Amino acid sequence: MKKVIVITLISCLAFSCENLDIPSGLPECIEDQIKSEVRNSQVREPNKATVEAYLYNSEKVYIFDPGSGYADCLSTAYNQNCEVICEFGGFAGLNTCPDFNETAELLGIIWEDPR
Repeated sequence: MKKVIVITLISCLAFSCENLDIPSGLPECIEDQIKSEVRNSQVREPNKATVEAYLYNSEKVYIFDPGSGYADCLSTAYNQNCEVICEFGGFAGLNTCPDFNETAELLGIIWEDPR
């Protein structure tokens, strides 16, 4: 009987873990936002959240875009140390890095919501 209980518990643990496919080497703040997005997708309709990497002012930055499922959301650019470099969007059209579109080089999409 003990073996059945142990096997059942191990199976539950193994199959309850969701594979998020988070790339290694991301800043912790970006990993946390991805995990939060996946958790919150249970209570709202996701609209393709993404993480993009850019080269901006000779620094690699990551932008977490939560998609269009949030009202007045901002996209925030973070460096490798989780320092905020730029903020974009919202109802007011905030842009703390006005030269970003002209000078930043897209390195690629690092993660996107698989749903």
